Amino acid sequence: MAWRFALWLLGITLCSLLLLWQLTQARSFDSSILALLPDTHRSPAEELAQQRLIDSADNQLLVLVGSGDSDQATTQSLHYAQQLLQLLTDSGLFEQVQGAPSEADTQQWQNFYQPYRYHLLTPASAERLEQRDSQLVSDSLTRLFSPLAAAIAPTLVDDPLQLFQQWQLASLPATSVSLQDGWPSARDQGRLYRLIVVTLSDSAYDFDYQQAVMQQLHTLRQQLPADIELKTSGLILHAAHGTQQARQEISTIGVGSVIGIVLLLWSCFGRPSAVMLAFLPLLSGFLLAMAVSLLLFERLHLITLAFGASLIGVAIDYSLHYLCAQREHPQQSILPRILPGLSLALLSSGLAYAAQAIAPFPGLRQMAVFSVLGLIGAWLTVVCGLPFLSRVQHLRSNDRGLAASWTSRLERWQGYWPNLQSWPLKAWSIRLTLISLLFGLVYLVSQQPGSDDLRLLQTSPQALLDQDAQVQALLGSPNPSQYFLIQGSDPEQLRQREERLQPALQQAMAAGWISDYQALSRSIPSRQQQQRNYQLYAQQVFSATGLLVDWADQAQLQPLASEARQRFRQTPDQPLEFADWLQQPVSQLSRRLWLGSPSSGQENGPVFSVITLSGVDGAAAISRLSTLAATDPNVVFVDRISDLSAVLHHYRQQLSQWLLLAYGLVTVLLLCRYGRHTWRLLAAPAIASLITLASLTTLGIPVTLFHVLALLLVLGIGLDTSIFLYDSGNSPHTWLAVSLSALTTLLAFGLLTLSATPVLHFFGQTVLIGLIGVWLLAPVFTRQAPAGAQSDSGFLSH
Repeated sequence: MAWRFALWLLGITLCSLLLLWQLTQARSFDSSILALLPDTHRSPAEELAQQRLIDSADNQLLVLVGSGDSDQATTQSLHYAQQLLQLLTDSGLFEQVQGAPSEADTQQWQNFYQPYRYHLLTPASAERLEQRDSQLVSDSLTRLFSPLAAAIAPTLVDDPLQLFQQWQLASLPATSVSLQDGWPSARDQGRLYRLIVVTLSDSAYDFDYQQAVMQQLHTLRQQLPADIELKTSGLILHAAHGTQQARQEISTIGVGSVIGIVLLLWSCFGRPSAVMLAFLPLLSGFLLAMAVSLLLFERLHLITLAFGASLIGVAIDYSLHYLCAQREHPQQSILPRILPGLSLALLSSGLAYAAQAIAPFPGLRQMAVFSVLGLIGAWLTVVCGLPFLSRVQHLRSNDRGLAASWTSRLERWQGYWPNLQSWPLKAWSIRLTLISLLFGLVYLVSQQPGSDDLRLLQTSPQALLDQDAQVQALLGSPNPSQYFLIQGSDPEQLRQREERLQPALQQAMAAGWISDYQALSRSIPSRQQQQRNYQLYAQQVFSATGLLVDWADQAQLQPLASEARQRFRQTPDQPLEFADWLQQPVSQLSRRLWLGSPSSGQENGPVFSVITLSGVDGAAAISRLSTLAATDPNVVFVDRISDLSAVLHHYRQQLSQWLLLAYGLVTVLLLCRYGRHTWRLLAAPAIASLITLASLTTLGIPVTLFHVLALLLVLGIGLDTSIFLYDSGNSPHTWLAVSLSALTTLLAFGLLTLSATPVLHFFGQTVLIGLIGVWLLAPVFTRQAPAGAQSDSGFLSH
C-alpha cells in the first residue's frame, strides 16, 4: 500500500511541475467554434481557397460611424470619423487603419491601367460594340452634356465614348460605398455612415489582444455623443464574445458543481476528511488531464476545459463508491472488494468518452483525450492513494452526517422499488409493461428526423449577428463560405474560363440570385480577350466608318475626334500581362482571388482562382449556382455551410451505427464476467437512452450529432451504476453511493444544460435526462444478493 501511494504521489508531483511549466510558456487557448468542425475532405485547392478567403476576412475590423443625413449631421460624422481614425492609429494595436483614400493611391491605380485602356472593355460594352450599337454614342453625349462633364472632359481624347471609364467602374466590386467629402461613405435608412477599415496586427483569437481591442472600442463608444452611431463588424468581435462566454461557463460549471457537491457530501458524511478524500481523485484527475493535454495539443480549446469541468460529476463516483463500501465494511480491506467493478466502470466510461475521438472533430478529440485522462487519474488515486489516506483518517460507520439516515431510507425503499427478481408474482406484468414502453419509445424515436443545421452551433448573441449582417449588407461584402473555384493549366486559360462563366453570372445578378461577384478576370482580362477588345476598338470606334464619326458629327467635335483617333494609333497594341499586374500594388484588391498552384513544389501543375459572391439569396439560389457549376468540369461551386451540414449529417448517421456497435462490444466484454445476466446491466442505459431521445422528440428539440455522442456517455455512466449495484447485490450502501454519484453527475451535466455554447448544451441536456432514467431503472434489473451474502462479501459470485 505504501509503495503504491509513493508512486502516486510522485506522479502527482510530476504532473504539477509539468503543468506549471506549461503555463509559464504563454500557451494560447482556442475559442473558435470552427475548431470543433470536421474536415470535409476538401481538395488542396479548396483548402487553399478557404484559408485565403477566411484569412483576409479574419484579419479585418470594419468600423462605421453613422449620423443623420442633414448637412450638419454629415459634417459632424466626418469630424468624429477623423477623430476615431486618429485614436485607432495612435493606439498602436493595428497594422493599418484606413479612412479617406489618398489622391496618390487613386491616381496610381488610374495611371497603371491608362496605357492598356484600349484593351479593357466590360462584357456589355464589348457586346454592344460587336453589334455596332449606336446607342453608345447617344449615351456618351448625354453624359458629356450633363453635370458629369467636368469629370469626363479631361479624358475625352483618350476615352471619347467613356468605355474605359465604364470598365474602371465595373472592375471594382459593386457596393453602396462611395466617396463623400473624400471619405468612403454609405447611406442606409436615412443615415450616413463613414467607413474605417482596420487591419489587425495579431490573431483574432489571442486573448490579450482581444481584450485590448475590445477595451479600445469601448473607449471609442464612450467618447461619441448619443446621436452618433458606431457599428462594427469583424471576427475578433465574435471571438472575444466566445472567449468571454467560455471563461464564464468554465467558472460557473466548475465552481457551481464544486459548491453543490461539497454541500451534498458534507451533509452526507459530516466530516471534512471524507469530503477531502471524495474530492482528491477529482483534483488529481483534472491535474493529469490538464498537464498531459497541454503537452499533446498545441492549442487547447476552451470548450474542452468547460466540458472537462463536467468530469467533477463522473470522476468523483470512484471515491464515493470507495467511501460507501468502507462504511459498509469498516474493518475490512475495501480495495480488493471493489476493484473489479471499479475497473469495469473505468473501462466502460473510458470507452464512452474515447468514442468521441472517432468523429473528425478536433475539439471533440481534445475533449475525449482530456476526459479519459481525467478518469484514469481519478481511478489511480482511488487505487493508489485512498487506501493509504483513509487508513490515516479512518472513516467510521458512526460518523456524523446523514449517511446512516439516507442508507436506512434507501433500504426501506428497496422493498417498494420494482425489481424483476424480488417481485416474481408480478414479473410478467412488469415485463409486459417494459415491452409496451419499449415499443412506444422506439416509435417516438423513429419520428425524430434529426437536425444537422450548422447554425445550431452559432454561439454569438443575436444582437451581434444582426449588427454584423447589417454592416456586411451595407457594404456588399462577399460571403467567404460561398464561391466558385476555377481551374486552368495556366493563368491565361484560367481567366478565359472565368470569362466564359461571366455571362451566366450576369444573368444570376439579373435574376436576383446574387447581388454581385468578384473575379480575377474583371481586374485583368485574359490576353485573348484583351486582343479582341483592341480589335473592337479599332474596327468599331476608331476606323474611318466607326462610331467615333457619328459621335463627332452629332457633337460637332471633329477636331477632338481626329486627335482621339491619332492617340489610338500612337498607343502600342500591348496587352496587360498577368505577371506584371500581379507584382503591382493595384492588384492588392483582387490578389486574394488568385490561388496559383496549391502544391508549391509542383511545376507545370494546374492553377486555381476563386470567384467570390455577394448576396446569395437563399437555398434556391444555391441550387441554381450548383447547377451552373456542374456544366463545366473545371468549375466547382463551394458552399462551405452546406458542405459542413452534410458532413454533420453523415457523421450523425455513422455515430448512430457506432452507438449500436458500442452496445455490442460492451455486451461481449460483460459476457466474460456476468454471463447470462449481462442483459441486466445493459437494460438501464439502453432504455434510458430511448427515453432521452423520445423526450427530445416530444419537446421538439432536434437531435444533433452531439446528442448522439452524449448517448455514449449515458451508456458509459449507466454501466457504472448497473455494475456497482449488481456487484453489491443491491446493497443499501451501494444505493447510497449510486445515488450520490447520480446527484453529483447531474450537478455537473445539469449545469451544462444552462450553457450558451450549443455543443455543451446538447451534451448537458442529453446526459441530464439519460442519467435520471438510469438511476430510476438500474434497480429494476439488478439481481438481489441471497440472504446474508452482502454481509459476507460485497460481491456476488459469478
